[in-house]
Amino acid sequence: WAFTPFTAMLLTRDPLHLNLEAVTELADLATWSGLGEGQRLDGRIEASLQATGTLEHPRIQGTLDMNQGTYENTDLGIVLNNIQVQGQADGNTLTFHSVRMSDGGKGTLQAQGRWVWDQEKNFPFQVTMTLDKATVLHREETRANASGTLTLAGSMNTLNLQGALTFNQVDYQLKELGRESELRVVA
Repeated sequence: WAFTPFTAMLLTRDPLHLNLEAVTELADLATWSGLGEGQRLDGRIEASLQATGTLEHPRIQGTLDMNQGTYENTDLGIVLNNIQVQGQADGNTLTFHSVRMSDGGKGTLQAQGRWVWDQEKNFPFQVTMTLDKATVLHREETRANASGTLTLAGSMNTLNLQGALTFNQVDYQLKELGRESELRVVA
C-alpha cells in the first residue's frame, strides 16, 4: 500500500478544540527539528495546553515547562547546562517568564521573552537576556567570557539585536607557525 496520491486539507476557519497534555524528551524533538551535526539538545519538556478558536486565529491557554535541559554546539563552542524554562500561553501570546541556565561553570544566563502568534505580523517576538560571567565561546583554541544584557526582537522577516556586553576574559591560543612570527596588537 502507499500514501500516494495522498492529500489532506485543514480547514482554517472551522472551530478548533484541542487539549494537549505531554511529557517528552527534547532529544526526540531535536531529531525531528533538523539540528545539525555537532549540536545536542537534552532535557524534558512538559506541556499542558488547550487551543480554541480556529487554525487561522487560535487562542491557546496553558503552560510549557522544561527542566534540566542541556544544549551543546561543538562548532561554536557553546555549552549550556541546567536549563530551566517556565512558559505560559495566553490567547495568541506565549510568554517565557523565566529562562535560566549555566555555562557548566560559574557563569549564568537568564532571559525573559514573548512570542506572538500573529501571521499578519510574521510572528513577532522579543527576548531579553542577561549574562553574568557566562562562557559564550569555548573551543580548543578560543575561550570568551562575557557579562551584560542583550535584547533580540523581530519577526520571521527581521531581527534587531541591541544591548551591551563586556568581555571579562578572552583567551586565544596561537598555533605554532614553524617560524618566528610577529604579533601586532592594535588598540
